Amino acid sequence: MSNLTQILPVCDVRTVEHFPNNEVIAHGNVVYRYNSIGFRGEEFNPDAKFRIAAFGCSIAHGTGLNIEDTFLYKLKIHISEILGFDPVEVNLMNFAVGGHSNDYAVRSILTYSKAVNPDIVLYNLVALPRIEMISENQIRNLNIGSVTAENLHNVTDHKLLAFLDLYEPESGFINAVKNILLAGYYLKSESIPYLIVNGTVDFDAYRQNSFCNSFISKLDLNRLTTHHFHKKPADMAADGNHAGPLSNSAMAIHILPELGRVLKLSGNTNIGFRLEEAGICLREESDVYRHCMNG
Repeated sequence: MSNLTQILPVCDVRTVEHFPNNEVIAHGNVVYRYNSIGFRGEEFNPDAKFRIAAFGCSIAHGTGLNIEDTFLYKLKIHISEILGFDPVEVNLMNFAVGGHSNDYAVRSILTYSKAVNPDIVLYNLVALPRIEMISENQIRNLNIGSVTAENLHNVTDHKLLAFLDLYEPESGFINAVKNILLAGYYLKSESIPYLIVNGTVDFDAYRQNSFCNSFISKLDLNRLTTHHFHKKPADMAADGNHAGPLSNSAMAIHILPELGRVLKLSGNTNIGFRLEEAGICLREESDVYRHCMNG
């Protein structure tokens, strides 16, 4: 395995937790281990036969879950079994950070994706009411989802309150679509296949707004897949806020054929076909997938 610090910058957000080679135990017995650049992912493996680079927030980070219960790890195992690889030959690099924005996710895609040369980028779309604010050399994450009627009177962060005052859902949606478009244009320019995984945003609700729909019309919807396993989880993670192991298993099965389809679109027809066909079979045969779909 290659030490990532030789080629990539260290994580620059949530650095109390996300620092090189850190280990945190939280939510009972959930272990979070961070690599040489401060992410909950494997080290870059230049000898891997298949590489995944994942970006997003707490859903992709796997908050509340041990690593083997996360949808990304389960996806890695499915891929290794289908392609006949040892699991260590499928390199899962996870650049997600909990609580952060689509601005951050796409900044990370621009920073890390080309350097690790992935076979696929998975961009797990983030909840809308978050932005990344950069002033000189300081980075701030503003998340109005953290503000409730109960704690509003205790909030003293004037910039967060200003964002709360200005925020409209339509503006948040358009910002997310701009981020998707930027990520897509960049990844296509670098010939990197990608899939946008959406478990948080109701695109159909925003189609009714002509301004929002004008942005939606520019998206490559062939590279977007939507699921409900986070919004309507069949079980909960140890933190009580995120989807649990069963729901993450269903997420992995849902994503697998979509990932294969995107690889086919990008010219990797052999691997793409095998993953798509196997994923479709898993959807049909998995009791866990059916249970979570009906949940």
